[in-house]
Amino acid sequence: MPPGFPEALRDGVEMFMIHPLVNSGGARYLPWLVAEDVLVEDFPDPVEGEFPAASELLKSLRLPNRRGLPRVAIEQALLMHGARLLEQDLGLDPRVFRLVCIPSDVYVRLGEAEGWGRQPFWTHFDEYLVMANGRLRALVGGDSRFGGLYDLVGVGRAYDSDRLVARFAVVQRARMVAW
Repeated sequence: MPPGFPEALRDGVEMFMIHPLVNSGGARYLPWLVAEDVLVEDFPDPVEGEFPAASELLKSLRLPNRRGLPRVAIEQALLMHGARLLEQDLGLDPRVFRLVCIPSDVYVRLGEAEGWGRQPFWTHFDEYLVMANGRLRALVGGDSRFGGLYDLVGVGRAYDSDRLVARFAVVQRARMVAW
């Protein structure tokens, strides 16, 4: 790595080298390095101890709030309500677009300008780590205590700490397939 490379980013690159990652569509995940249009939920990162009011998106997904949700509950809500939200609320074709947790590469690209990664909590990302035993660990990151914007870690899919925050994005389904 070149001099001055952030240590947390180095750790993230090593994670990509050691563990395969898959996205929520089940395809092998590699960071998307092309220009793309993405709709990202816009709200400031909550301050520690704060539980922001539920947004219209959370209400439509029938999620009680954005903090402390396990990945299993998020994925179930997206599966049950995501396509309807895209089509009815946003006028987008759910065969072309998909509502997901923010992809980690989108989080990193937008994070500096948005001020993300400066609070002591993790953000749910779209991807999963595939462990040696075949089990999946939900990819989260952005905790200021562990590298901020570039922090990446895998947690159990049922892990529901209030140190987890859900941020959603609409992406093109083309990003969800293996190349």
